[in-house]
Amino acid sequence: MKNFLAEGGCGKVYRGKLQDGTKIAVKQQRNRNESCHKEFKREVEALRRVWHENVVVMLGSCSEGIHSLIVYEFVCNGSLNQHLHQHCRAPLSWDNRIKVAIGAARGLLYLHDKNIIHRDITPNNILLTHDFEILLGDFGLAITSEEEETSSEECVGDEDYMAPEYAEHGKLSTKTDVYSFGVVLLQLITGIRTTDRRRLGERRSLVDWVSSALPFFKEN
Repeated sequence: MKNFLAEGGCGKVYRGKLQDGTKIAVKQQRNRNESCHKEFKREVEALRRVWHENVVVMLGSCSEGIHSLIVYEFVCNGSLNQHLHQHCRAPLSWDNRIKVAIGAARGLLYLHDKNIIHRDITPNNILLTHDFEILLGDFGLAITSEEEETSSEECVGDEDYMAPEYAEHGKLSTKTDVYSFGVVLLQLITGIRTTDRRRLGERRSLVDWVSSALPFFKEN
């Protein structure tokens, strides 16, 4: 479909337009299991609490039976992942890479001040406007600091961006997001995917690859 934008584990996202001409993005979910239903509730509750220039804007939501919708303001320039790793996109300038990094850091600081842990900071969830301002999106895994203290869930999120203390021991805090943001910064600097085994060689992750290269840069 020409209005299709993206697909996740619980549903699809489409582009649309309201009667007044406002461009929107609509996440259409089928809450086929408890996990998808929980993601919908978490995203709605988190976005109700926030209002910041670097966080996506939720215009509304509804749910009936196993079907649910979340409506957002449309973000026109795709995701950071597309700009970093799709050949059809022009390479990001260093000025825009710095702009993306600063915007993401500001958005994350705001969330943490609101006691919200995002848990899924990846290039796919960093959206760009026409002038490369960023908005953090996809709050389906977001959790509050209060919930974190009583949560007994298994670790969730992308393993390539997961902090060691969270992946190995289930220890969750705002520092979990900071680690994920650090991995995003490494991609902004190097242009290397976290899953690019050809370029990473024997190193298990982008973090290991960069860590192994640091002594060389210090010496030179």
